[in-house]
Amino acid sequence: MTQQQQQYGPSEDDSTTPDEWAALADGNAATWRGLDALTANMAAKIRQARAAVLAGKVDASAVGDPDELARKGRRALDMLTQAGPSTEATAATLGDLAALYWQRIAEQREAAPTGLAGLDKALGGGLQPGRLMVLLGAPGKGKTTLANQIAEHIASGGRPVVYLTMEDPAWALLAKTLARLGSLDYAGVLQGRASMRPAINAALAELATRRSASRLLYIEQPGRLSLAELQERAAAHFAKYGSENGGGPGLVVVDYLQRAARASMPNSVQSELRLAVSALTDQLRDLGRELDCTVLALGSQNRAGYGNGASALASAKESGDIEYGCDVLAAIGEDEKRSTTASFIKPWQLNIAKNRQGETRPLDLDWYPDRQQFTMAGEAAK
Repeated sequence: MTQQQQQYGPSEDDSTTPDEWAALADGNAATWRGLDALTANMAAKIRQARAAVLAGKVDASAVGDPDELARKGRRALDMLTQAGPSTEATAATLGDLAALYWQRIAEQREAAPTGLAGLDKALGGGLQPGRLMVLLGAPGKGKTTLANQIAEHIASGGRPVVYLTMEDPAWALLAKTLARLGSLDYAGVLQGRASMRPAINAALAELATRRSASRLLYIEQPGRLSLAELQERAAAHFAKYGSENGGGPGLVVVDYLQRAARASMPNSVQSELRLAVSALTDQLRDLGRELDCTVLALGSQNRAGYGNGASALASAKESGDIEYGCDVLAAIGEDEKRSTTASFIKPWQLNIAKNRQGETRPLDLDWYPDRQQFTMAGEAAK
């Protein structure tokens, strides 16, 4: 077996030739985008069939021959590598759309509150299913903390959340939550200081009572990213805690976009990171629609985008088509024009630069770095 077969091939007895694997590895970003979409769709069909069999709705023999499914997948893969991906268009008359108006409004009202009133107002009630939000930020400016805080708040409200972390280990995200819940020093929680043991145990006890303890699922993915696997895990988690079980539409967090794009690329096209970021943005938007969930993707900023007055639309590092592919684009960073009365509170700003769901405007935030918490400016931390 060749090195490429070991990296990309499914098994030793795969009939794909080395030349075919080489052609696949050398494919452009559009081909890989189509391949991920294909595998995600196949995984979804398999999950649906498996669920139907387990629920006793259909006989196992009605699902189909697994070998035939594999043959169909191979033929589809061959067609993909030769002709590139295809998309299916949908059509509806104005009358059809009008007939579904109130249904669509009801779906919008399924937005998940973020815990930040100003952000919820700007987004039309919170994070809406089927939407992609991209949160940009410079290193150390709190984008992971904000995303983790929102994720835990939404999960505590009963909705399922899947947090893909490719940067911070899951235990560090736990430490952020404990620091916020217990109003504790984050560094002390990370280190497990003996003097803080009673307070940390109290925060752990409180966390155990929150629904986020079971509904917030962290996935650490330091290596190659498989969107198909992410979708499958998210679908299973959503099925357990989602709308059919009273939880509501879910949330997928990807932390962060550029690293995930780099991890999804074959070795032969590592120089095309910008294209990979664009492709991944499209894939994440499709994932949100497929799972009827919100996708919150974190992204890095260029140094030119740091500080007040910078355009978030122009500041995404290796941005590609991020600004076109997402529904909401916001950038977080220090507010250099505002001051706070307390030294332990830092003035921060969340600049919503693009918003298909409502208004675009800057939101003033207060940042409590010691306890890893954001509030709307002037609001007391809880």
